[in-house]
Amino acid sequence: MFKTHTYTIAGIASPDIRRSVASDGQKTAQKNDERHRLHGYQLAPSRLKSRKNFLKSTTEITTSLEPERHQKWIPSKQTNNFKIKLVKKLPPGYRCEWNTWKTLNRLRVRYNTETVDCECGSEQMEQHILVCPLNSVLCTPKDLAEATDAAIQVTNQWITSEKNMK
Repeated sequence: MFKTHTYTIAGIASPDIRRSVASDGQKTAQKNDERHRLHGYQLAPSRLKSRKNFLKSTTEITTSLEPERHQKWIPSKQTNNFKIKLVKKLPPGYRCEWNTWKTLNRLRVRYNTETVDCECGSEQMEQHILVCPLNSVLCTPKDLAEATDAAIQVTNQWITSEKNMK
């Protein structure tokens, strides 16, 4: 589950969107740039219906690659549980220590630990970590997305409890 959310946290579009835009960019270069190897190439008729030709499966783009990628990325179905803004930059909290940063991102994507029981005795599920009675502050998913002081404090408590459990 953590891997599927990595792109959202990193602030980049998923690989299928990046590949699609790169292919569309090549199609545009092939049509418009005389230096391109395939400039002026006439598509040969296909003998096999199952084979999809690169030139038939892509479309020309009118803008540069970056706006095109962003335009495809925003309406995509890329999971974004905590409504982190889809911009190409690191989300809030990236200046924290590595352990805190890594754990904050795990909490954002609801990454579960190997241990099932919390120190308070209840089952350590995704939402329990935020509302555990052992936390000194209350934390919400919005706090995690914005990396507020409460989120950093809960994250550091979770790191400490993980070390104690091992």
